[in-house]
Amino acid sequence: MRKAFTLVEVMVALAVFAIVIVGITTTVIFINKIEKRSEHFSHFETICLDIDKYSDEYGKEWDLHYYGEKKDAGTIYYSDNYEIVGSEDASKFTLTYSYNSSNQLIINVIEKGKSKKIIDNLNYGGRRYAS
Repeated sequence: MRKAFTLVEVMVALAVFAIVIVGITTTVIFINKIEKRSEHFSHFETICLDIDKYSDEYGKEWDLHYYGEKKDAGTIYYSDNYEIVGSEDASKFTLTYSYNSSNQLIINVIEKGKSKKIIDNLNYGGRRYAS
């Protein structure tokens, strides 16, 4: 009758346990990254919906009413809590907007440092700016 585990059995059990822990840890880290990316997208989706509303209401003057300045193309810096900041140094995200040759409003949002695009070439179209 056996009274204890052999060294091989203990080592196999520890190896299986280590593999399971690595798998669980990797999954948790991956889920956290997806959740953070989803949070960023959600906040900037709301900002882009606001821009769309202002663009519908004010046409090409939307940025004057939304940001308080008028430009044909612009760069706006956002902090990690999605508030507008004045400089690139204090920012975590960069929102850029411009008009292409077809007079369509294009918006991009990039996470600073990682160069990850949160919103890539969101095109609002140019029909609303037709005279």
